[in-house]
Amino acid sequence: MEIKSKIVLGSITLDQQQRELLNQKFRDQQVLVTIEKLPLKRSEALSRYYYGVVVSKYWLPLFKELADEKEKMLHNKESTHYWLTKQYSPVQRKNPMTGEIEIVGSLQRKMTNDQLQDHISKCVQGYLAETGEMIPPPNYF
Repeated sequence: MEIKSKIVLGSITLDQQQRELLNQKFRDQQVLVTIEKLPLKRSEALSRYYYGVVVSKYWLPLFKELADEKEKMLHNKESTHYWLTKQYSPVQRKNPMTGEIEIVGSLQRKMTNDQLQDHISKCVQGYLAETGEMIPPPNYF
């Protein structure tokens, strides 16, 4: 069983529903409790930098510049982000329809700060390799 909670002044805090569930399953029993720190969620500033600068200001215009008129209609922030994740942060998954393993882009919303920072770094290096131009670093530090 897995329960998310906080530690406040050295004690695990549980809401009423969590207490009832534990009481139902383990009343008067000894249990082994393992505690792990939850990974940090990505910061809003990092996400804004990725979508606002890396994707929208640099990669999307590059795609539109290289595309023909029909393709320009297909390029938007989401398709650019998907291409970048597939290119620089690919993951394997099983296709539910065919059962085959395929390479897809990782979900940015599920990335931790470290994973997103690594993805951004790869995107910046890729852009430099493609254009010779460096994407400026974020200014929120």
